[in-house]
Amino acid sequence: MMSMMELIKYIQMTQTDENPLMYQACIEAEYYGEYSFTVSGKDLGGNFGFSSKLILLEALVQNSEQISTIPKKFSLLPNYPNPFNPGTWIPYELPESSDITIEIYSLDGRLIRSLKIGQQSPGSYTSMNKAAYWDGKDDSSQEVASGVYFYSLKSDKFKDIRKMILLK
Repeated sequence: MMSMMELIKYIQMTQTDENPLMYQACIEAEYYGEYSFTVSGKDLGGNFGFSSKLILLEALVQNSEQISTIPKKFSLLPNYPNPFNPGTWIPYELPESSDITIEIYSLDGRLIRSLKIGQQSPGSYTSMNKAAYWDGKDDSSQEVASGVYFYSLKSDKFKDIRKMILLK
C-alpha cells in the first residue's frame, strides 16, 4: 500500500474545461486523518507561486461514504451473538431496494416466526441499530425452547438461509 506522499508523486493533472490554464487533480485517500497539500508552479511569465492547505479527510469522506457502501450483492450474514439467549441480531446487505421478510424455522422445518421488515433501501443492515432482531419468541409471543433454528431472508430477487442456536 502506498503512503499518501508516494501517491502524490503519481497524480495526473488535467486541464479544467472552464479555463485551459488551470489544472485539477483528483486524490483518493485510504485513511481518515489530516493531510497537508501543497501546490506549486510557474506561470507563463516565469513567476513562481505556491499554496498549501491542511484538509481533515473525515469531514470529506462522510458524504462519499454513503455512495461507496452500497453492497454489490444480496447477503444474509451470520447472526450475533450465536449461540444466543434471549435474542439475536440478523444482519443483511441489499444492493437495491427490496421488500424484506425474515422467517425463523424450527429444526423440523416448522415456521416459528415471521419478521416482516418491509421495504428497505440499498445498504448494509449490519449494526445493532439496523439489523433485524429476533427476541426468541414465536408468532404468538411465546418463548421458544433451546435448540437449533434456521433463519431465512426473502426478497423478490433473493433467498438465503442460515443456522443459529438458542441456549437457555
